[in-house]
Amino acid sequence: MKKLVAWALLAAGLLGVMGGLSGCQKSGGEEEPEETIYVYDAGEFTTNVQGDRGVVLRTALKIDVTRESLLVTLEERGYVAQNAIVYQLRQLTEETVKQQDIQVTLGASIRDALNEAFETDAFEGVYFSQFVYS
Repeated sequence: MKKLVAWALLAAGLLGVMGGLSGCQKSGGEEEPEETIYVYDAGEFTTNVQGDRGVVLRTALKIDVTRESLLVTLEERGYVAQNAIVYQLRQLTEETVKQQDIQVTLGASIRDALNEAFETDAFEGVYFSQFVYS
């Protein structure tokens, strides 16, 4: 009986030590803070696409930005963003506009163009609230 009680106490002690160590590891580790995302409303755009049939593309964009200071810059120099966006839209052809994944590929190219124009990597995602061609 004494051996059974001793083994039970030893097992309980080991479990307590193991639980304490795992708790120390969890609480001692630094967790990365969640990144704040700011949304820039780029507005609506109407452009012609390349081709002979006069296809017009109407879009409205919202852009995720990871730095609040870039939002201030966009308010002051939004024309730079608009120019980069219009350039990307005007590169489209009628065939590319009709592709299934056009919003994904176009969003990526607009994001890259904005990052290049503003010499940053703070533009994260481009989202279309309107995408109509006729």
